[in-house]
Amino acid sequence: MAFRYLVVSNLDILRYLTVDHVMLARFQFRQSKNFGPL
Repeated sequence: MAFRYLVVSNLDILRYLTVDHVMLARFQFRQSKNFGPL
């Protein structure tokens, strides 16, 4: 049970980090679009 909980929590952390990274990439893309290509 503990191992299963650990795996689930790790997947949750991975999903949260992926969502955070995607949002950051979208924000940076929007900023670069506003200021022209870098």
